Amino acid sequence: IRVVPELDVPGHAGTILWARPDLAAGTAPDALPRAFGPSRHALDPTLDETWALLDAVVGDLARHFDDPFLHIGGDEVHPQVYAFEDERRRSWCEAHALDSALDVQRWFVAEMAALVGRHDRRAVVWDEALAESLPEDVVVQSWRGAGSLEAALVAGHDALSSSGYYLDLCYPARLHYAFDPAGGPAALAEAEAALLTDPGLAKVQSGIEGLLRSVDELSGRVAAERGVMLGGEACLWSELVTSELLDTRLYGRLAAIAERLWSDPDRCDVDDFYRRLPGLLAHLEAHTDCRPLTGCEPVLLRIGVRPDELHHVRVLLAALEPVRWYRRLLGARLAAARGEGSGMGFADAERPY
Repeated sequence: IRVVPELDVPGHAGTILWARPDLAAGTAPDALPRAFGPSRHALDPTLDETWALLDAVVGDLARHFDDPFLHIGGDEVHPQVYAFEDERRRSWCEAHALDSALDVQRWFVAEMAALVGRHDRRAVVWDEALAESLPEDVVVQSWRGAGSLEAALVAGHDALSSSGYYLDLCYPARLHYAFDPAGGPAALAEAEAALLTDPGLAKVQSGIEGLLRSVDELSGRVAAERGVMLGGEACLWSELVTSELLDTRLYGRLAAIAERLWSDPDRCDVDDFYRRLPGLLAHLEAHTDCRPLTGCEPVLLRIGVRPDELHHVRVLLAALEPVRWYRRLLGARLAAARGEGSGMGFADAERPY
């Protein structure tokens, strides 16, 4: 297990810019941002003060985290935020031979990777940052599917796979269990294709298809030597996970991912996994502070369920399925729009949650 801090720049910088509005490329937020998705707030790469702050923060992270990797994000930058119109920034772009907003974003990521290297750390980025200008020693983390993973490896980047391991999408454990990095990109692509025909995901099929299509524009180099598959990450973003719900959302399906990442490839019998899972969950309840089986009880009691009703309510809940994929976050209308290729939408859009 690695503990890797993530300083997500330049786009997921609303919190930084709430504290330091003078470093904004455009407008700074007037309140602490709390919505997910791309926003119109991003760090200004033309300011020496921006790089002085980032150098100080990276230095601080390097002192507190001795792992050689440091994640710098690079994802979900608003497509218009670096379309500079003022004379000073346009002159800066000309001096750096940057012809588009995307060029500015890619320059920022490459400079940030170099900064991390000066602190004796190795940068990790999300797959949106993959480009010919990305230094080859940067690790690419694929979240959008086997296509972006393969593009990163072909470009010579070492890579991480997380696209099959998003626990916040509320997939059943058997679907996560099908993604085995040891099988190579072809096996991961086969598991990915199976999502599109799974009856339990029928209502979000168009969204999954849209996400997989979003890697079509990737344009990395073709390296002389293929990159190495380093591992994977189980992802649980916290928009819909409170501390009370964490254990019940995390541990049952996390075990499936742990087995795929840590076990021999021939251990792949999902029925056997389900037979063994109750023993693991009972062990966690009995011998740790984790509550994967009973963690929801305080919530139920708080909303009015009587103690003598808990068993019956839990039986009912066990018969229900959660809302899959991003429909819970986006709502039906925006989820359908994402399936048509409009992305996740922006952080300033209304969110049903």
